[in-house]
Amino acid sequence: MPGDFGFDPLGLASDNNLIGWYRQAELLNGRWAMVGCVGVLAAELFNAQSAEAGYRWWEVGASPQPYPIRPLLAVELAFFSAVENLRFQAWKKGETTFIDFGEFSTKGDM
Repeated sequence: MPGDFGFDPLGLASDNNLIGWYRQAELLNGRWAMVGCVGVLAAELFNAQSAEAGYRWWEVGASPQPYPIRPLLAVELAFFSAVENLRFQAWKKGETTFIDFGEFSTKGDM
């Protein structure tokens, strides 16, 4: 495996069957990070009124929100749990993903 120099203090690579799962999870994590980066940049670029008023995306979280945070976190947890469950079920069947992303799909990457 590329980049394997034997450093695995948690023993995550001890089960060869799970390495594919970890690889797929890391690819998905990187995609979510890229989407988050685009979201931050889009919010900064396209929200000129907030910029003129002195608001920045990193300061907005400190202001009082019009909705309670606990229901938002509960919905987010339920959504991501469902998506991860679907992804895990597809992985158990030998598929690399349950969504076809076209050119960006990882179906041939395993």
